[in-house]
Amino acid sequence: MNTEKKPWEYGLLHTEKGCPYLLNGDRMFFWLGDTAWLLFSKLNREEMETYLRNRAEKGFTVIQAVAVHHFPAVNVYGQAAFADEEKKLPAGETENGYWELIDFAVRRAAELGMYVGLLPHWGDQREKFTMAQMESYVRFLAGRYGSEPNIIWVTGGDTRGSQGADYWKTMGRLLKERCPAQLVTFHPFGRTSSLDYFPEEDWLDFHMFQSGHRRYDQKVLDAWDDTVKQQEEAGIPYYGEDNWRYVQDVQKAGEPKPVLDGEPSYEHIPQGLHLGDQPYWSTEQVRRYGWWCMLAGGCGFTYGHNSVMQFYEGKGQGAFHVKLHWKDAIHGPACDSVAHMKEILEEILAKHFREAKPAQELLAGDCVWEETQKEERILAMEAGTWIVCYSYTGKTVELDGSRLGEGALSYWWVNPMSGVKSYGGRREISGESLKFETPKGDDAHKDWVLLLKKEEA
Repeated sequence: MNTEKKPWEYGLLHTEKGCPYLLNGDRMFFWLGDTAWLLFSKLNREEMETYLRNRAEKGFTVIQAVAVHHFPAVNVYGQAAFADEEKKLPAGETENGYWELIDFAVRRAAELGMYVGLLPHWGDQREKFTMAQMESYVRFLAGRYGSEPNIIWVTGGDTRGSQGADYWKTMGRLLKERCPAQLVTFHPFGRTSSLDYFPEEDWLDFHMFQSGHRRYDQKVLDAWDDTVKQQEEAGIPYYGEDNWRYVQDVQKAGEPKPVLDGEPSYEHIPQGLHLGDQPYWSTEQVRRYGWWCMLAGGCGFTYGHNSVMQFYEGKGQGAFHVKLHWKDAIHGPACDSVAHMKEILEEILAKHFREAKPAQELLAGDCVWEETQKEERILAMEAGTWIVCYSYTGKTVELDGSRLGEGALSYWWVNPMSGVKSYGGRREISGESLKFETPKGDDAHKDWVLLLKKEEA
């Protein structure tokens, strides 16, 4: 058993007005999530142990999973979630029963120091419930898991909040009323944010967006979720790969709340999601979403792998042109990359999270933000005496010396693949712009993280 202090032992997970991060007591909580949507229906106890321990040891803090992903709702032991599908009565208590298995996963995650982002059901199952059935089901869930210290409620599930808005508002309100000590959010449809649907709901503690799985040039696809026209008619913009823009939208809202990318492009999934003839998202591309989200001011980031989110067993067709067995996929390189990202940023933010803010105004020259930059855009964050910059393409980082004050800067280059910091030297601040050329060599990556620490002259 993990004997380290659990996050909730510092205090209940909560939000604080004016703070862009989630908190345990007066400590910042770093949300590093993994999408394990089918965890409760596809894995047995031994497999759950393997998966959960793997994620805990890598530093993941939230596992996102769905209580009922589809009907019939049956787990790997053949146990059903409901005794009466029509009335949605939960099944009785049995060994390896549906809810007993979820109990095991939730409590094992707690022993390992992780939260479970629990979705009552996947969004497209809304039509299977009447409003009364949903309310009864939510009361059951709240009664069973409302006192667990490591539950975060996630309503929705890859769905538009405008479709069944009263349904989702009622679910969120009921969960907040019955589980006031637990946070509630909404997982929306791809390329949209909970801000688009619920900008002022009291039950929604923090915002979540799904930046989705499309490239910049895949604005319109001949696929089931080809909805750009619908989004534009509703006033919802299309951002492509620019997931940092969703963070920026929340920051511009009247009373901003913490926000995170709850589903970016998955590792080892086709670009465009449904198109098997397209390349799969690379390790660099996946971790870019993490750095962009965090340096823009996100309170966390959720990683995902095509094989892991559906726990593909290597047989049959699977979804979204999946290829790898989930037991191989849990060792994916992009997973390691985002774990390194958390380690690097958490070390800085632990002491300076209340001062942290996006710092694009510090950028100069070709780094000044332009709409045409796309992949070349540099993201920067300032936290106390630290400045963190991320260059996805290896572009030189240029800073405006007139905005840096006086003194000097010590700097390090961080390999985002390995997480290793490499000291680069010390530069005097003179008021002139400072250029930092990314390391050149035979590295298997182009992206680099630049850490700078302000020091007195």
